[in-house]
Amino acid sequence: MKFVKQGTPDVVLFENVEGILTAGEDDPTAYVDWFQGQMESITREEDSEATEGYGSVLDVLNAANYGVPQRHRRTIGLFVYGVDDSEVELPEQTHTEDPDEGSEREPWRKVKHVIYRDDLKQDFDLGKKQVDIEGYPDDPGHRTRRHRDSTIEMIRAIRKLPRDAHRLSKE
Repeated sequence: MKFVKQGTPDVVLFENVEGILTAGEDDPTAYVDWFQGQMESITREEDSEATEGYGSVLDVLNAANYGVPQRHRRTIGLFVYGVDDSEVELPEQTHTEDPDEGSEREPWRKVKHVIYRDDLKQDFDLGKKQVDIEGYPDDPGHRTRRHRDSTIEMIRAIRKLPRDAHRLSKE
């Protein structure tokens, strides 16, 4: 809120856990009500009462319905300065799990459709197999990155630090 009040941007995008719209036993929407009230009361010096505050819309959206190859539900809020709530809309869904024939929506994308592309393929024999590495179980299907020598030395040094090294640096 402090950042928004200081800068008063034209648009604010809010993202949080799905349950924030129903969180709390006594007052399920206490936080969301407070947040929206704060956003509605923000003003700019040069504005009239008719144009001050943010209009908003909040809803739980599934990322898969927007072409993201992941089923992930999040509360999304869109706040636009100087307009009424009725003028603020979230984007229309572009994808659906099982579109009807003739539907304008595409089927949900799967990870394999996104990452198994020729331009993303690499030579997996370049990395070192995770076999006979001290402190790690053998996993011949896992390959490490090809790090620079300086990076490998840094990783080795970090592994040798005592568990409470963070406390030593503060003393």
